[in-house]
Amino acid sequence: MTESSLTTTPTDTHPLSRRASRLAHRVATGGWALKQRLPKWARSRAAARTGMVLVALAALNITAHLFDLDAKIVIPLGAALLAAAAWASGLRSRALGVHRDHARHGLRVALWCAGITAAVLAIALLIPQTAQFFHDNRYADASDVAMAALILIPLTTVIPEELAFRGVLDGALTEHLGERGAYIVGALAFGAWHVLTTGAMTSGNTGLATLLGTGPLAQVVSILGVVAATSVAGLGFIWLRRRTGSLLAPMGMHWALNGLAAIATRIATHPPF
Repeated sequence: MTESSLTTTPTDTHPLSRRASRLAHRVATGGWALKQRLPKWARSRAAARTGMVLVALAALNITAHLFDLDAKIVIPLGAALLAAAAWASGLRSRALGVHRDHARHGLRVALWCAGITAAVLAIALLIPQTAQFFHDNRYADASDVAMAALILIPLTTVIPEELAFRGVLDGALTEHLGERGAYIVGALAFGAWHVLTTGAMTSGNTGLATLLGTGPLAQVVSILGVVAATSVAGLGFIWLRRRTGSLLAPMGMHWALNGLAAIATRIATHPPF
């Protein structure tokens, strides 16, 4: 019998030990909030915080899109103020997904997400039946798509929305409703966030106009489709945030779906060859 066999404990390879280790890792990275019985005052505070975050997001969305204001300024500013208020109310870096211990893993996953999305978009552009849905007149100029993909989309869409939804809202919901409730409510809230921007997302897209038409029924179908699609995307973003403990992972995927899609529309509408 060797010395190493004498020092190995039987619990090192026990299934329950491995499950406990995985659970501890998920809790440490913010990937799983343990469901526990909070005191009444803590439950009340968590419910109040969740309600205020949802109201603030609704007010921010309405202010940015229904008033004569620049959404590119209002939304990033509102998201920053919301994050500051959440920090002041007790949500810290792990709950918000910005702890430095998880940044490297989050960045690595973000790069993988971007690479996989780029490959899928490239395949879609090679198939005529799917390439038609990338025909969009909003990115007729190469400089416009570069500005959108590299500056506007990251700074005015990806970072503010991930900070607000997968950071502040997810932290508040997880404390209030637990992991499962945070998934459901967070995804639906993210879908509802896109109702007021559905017209901008579908206007000028010849593929969608051919498929759905341009009448009132087409608008209703477009809204429902966008809400469903963005709710599913929200589920994926929440999953990435929980698996890595970092907002960088959903930010990478979010940028890939928006920024790389913008580049794909430029290629489809104005082929370089």
